[in-house]
Amino acid sequence: MLGRLIPIPLLLCCAAAAGAVPPSITVGQTRGPVRIDTLSHTGAWKQAGRIHDLVQQQPDPGAPTPFATQVLLLRTQNTLYIAIEAVDPHPARINVHALTRDATQRDDDHVTVVIDPHHRGRQAFVFQVNARGVRRDGLISPASSHPSWSWNGIWNAHARQTATGWTVLLEIPAATLRFDPALDHWGFNVARYVPRDQLTLNWAGHTLDSSVYDLQREGTLSGMGGFQSGLGLRATPYVLASGSDTGERFGHKAGATMTAALTPGLTGALTVRPDFAEAEAENQQINLSPYPQFLPEHRRFFLEGANLFTFAAGLGHHFIPFYSRRIGLINGNVIPIDGGAKMVGQAGPVSVGALDVQTASSAGVGSQNLFAGRAAWDVGEGLTLGTIVTHGDPTGQMRNTFYGADAVWQTSSFAGNKNFKTSAWGARSTGNRLPGNASGWGARVSYPNDLWGWGLEYEVYGDALDPALGFLPRPGTRQSHVWLKYQPRPSAGGAFGWARQFFYQLYLHYDTDISNRLVDWRAFIVPFDVKTDSGTHYEFDVSPHFQRLDSPFNVADDVYIPAGDYRYNRYTLQADSPGSNQWQVGGRTGFGTFYNGRLKNASGYVSYATRSGHWLFKAQAEDDFGSLPAGSFVVRLYGLGVTWARDPNVMLSNLAQYDTVSHQVALKSIFRWIIRPGSDFYIVFDHNVPVLTNSNPAGTETSANVLTLKLAWTFES
Repeated sequence: MLGRLIPIPLLLCCAAAAGAVPPSITVGQTRGPVRIDTLSHTGAWKQAGRIHDLVQQQPDPGAPTPFATQVLLLRTQNTLYIAIEAVDPHPARINVHALTRDATQRDDDHVTVVIDPHHRGRQAFVFQVNARGVRRDGLISPASSHPSWSWNGIWNAHARQTATGWTVLLEIPAATLRFDPALDHWGFNVARYVPRDQLTLNWAGHTLDSSVYDLQREGTLSGMGGFQSGLGLRATPYVLASGSDTGERFGHKAGATMTAALTPGLTGALTVRPDFAEAEAENQQINLSPYPQFLPEHRRFFLEGANLFTFAAGLGHHFIPFYSRRIGLINGNVIPIDGGAKMVGQAGPVSVGALDVQTASSAGVGSQNLFAGRAAWDVGEGLTLGTIVTHGDPTGQMRNTFYGADAVWQTSSFAGNKNFKTSAWGARSTGNRLPGNASGWGARVSYPNDLWGWGLEYEVYGDALDPALGFLPRPGTRQSHVWLKYQPRPSAGGAFGWARQFFYQLYLHYDTDISNRLVDWRAFIVPFDVKTDSGTHYEFDVSPHFQRLDSPFNVADDVYIPAGDYRYNRYTLQADSPGSNQWQVGGRTGFGTFYNGRLKNASGYVSYATRSGHWLFKAQAEDDFGSLPAGSFVVRLYGLGVTWARDPNVMLSNLAQYDTVSHQVALKSIFRWIIRPGSDFYIVFDHNVPVLTNSNPAGTETSANVLTLKLAWTFES
């Protein structure tokens, strides 16, 4: 079947028309020292390549703005410097909500730099900095139109506010990137966002259908030939000490991760006894469905080059062939890792990702060797062909091998200047314990543009398809999806001039089992969704649903929903204040029928950020009230986060959560001092407090208080 699907992208290539000529810039070069604390137009900076201004991309493409933005580009033999001067007519209104590394910047004044060292429009590095110098970075892959923000590179940024706005300087070492020094031309783009006006300025790509993350529209950065990363050797040893009040003695641990440039475009990494105590706290979720929920990866070793393992396009959380959280975590228990090896990068038109990990014996599971490998070939004209293989079972219960192939084609010049993407995939697993069909396949076509957007998807998952290192919540199903969006932008002087954009949406899902028996259909209808000129958001949704349960499931406590056919309707109201405000308030309420009863739920949040960004407070709550023939239930989840940052390198984050499923208050506090990029000191405190409830009257559930100190230091050559 896959062989019949792959030609689809090749045929559609013929329908694309040539787009606008992308811009280009030549980086300046210097051998002398570069001042990185302040931006100067003297000394080495006089040799810099210069982008004199960015162009408005939205809301009014090409229209002039008072937010003049100048970009200077300069490189030495082994470091790329990007300086940005951002003029603001009202500097006192510049928005910054947090100073912590990797904090979301969607509501901050910020700049985004996208670098594609191979200039193939497939993978890229993303560097984002707000007006206070807070760093955030990510990776772009062909499978997604947005970056994965989990990656953490070693680079630096310096920002300062001025009488006319703000300036920022990015310092990106060659060793942080994967590139071929023989290539003189790289893909490049830069954007600026002004949240109070919801205004975006781009260097390349100025239509409403454009995005700085759209590599099909990237510009060209020339003069990068001969860029050198030295020997490409990097070692990050760590030492750790921890203690708890559970009777365990004070412990210590040491390990290291080493990376080396195997070729100009390929990086190899070895890790010995890695530890992830400093990984950010897991956001708890309420799950009222019979299916497992997806949780993101936070561990640094698995995040490096994670975009190279992405498979097909548009699968979302329906199917992830390689889900790294399967390694080192089983049913919530941490399984120690003895060591691992990794190779990621690009060799000509081929991108490669390979990972092999040896876990330790723990929690009744013997030591396991687990492998995942992915290769993708950039055929040209936006077409990528790929394959993926995983081997091993983290639980040690069976032998398991999974393999698949995929094709992705995308363009930003379809019918002139529109986005279009299509993909197809096929896969199979072996060593399965269950009888049945162990294969799967799917195809997807999407037209994701600003005014109109639509998509068609069809996937088949065999009842015995079992990727032991993947995430497949619903095997044994055929899933059909159709979506349609109409998103008009009213004219400023009309009756709806108060609205920035309306969003009318329709999603249809129709799922059967392998024998074509209907098991689930649902619609998501958005008759009203608007974002105002001030940034306020209002939405009303309708969601009719049919579901066939072949077995009962526990929805909450001792309340079980029996097997059978269910038809129910859900309605949702939502409102959010402007994201650029220091105070942010939002809420969502749902009501209607639910299986054979009724369900009301309400969730809300309130946050406050000091204007300096040094303090951020956020409280959120969710309450679900169910009334079913089998019984009534109430499920609650509360969270409180408090973050303090002296500056972007010294921060303390605290997250406390309580839920009525575990009946525990969980607290995670992380103090982080970034001594220099790549070298960190952490103090981590984990606390769980059992709460006295009817289901836990004696408070006998296990409590633990764990204090961990960790120092990691990076050496480079």
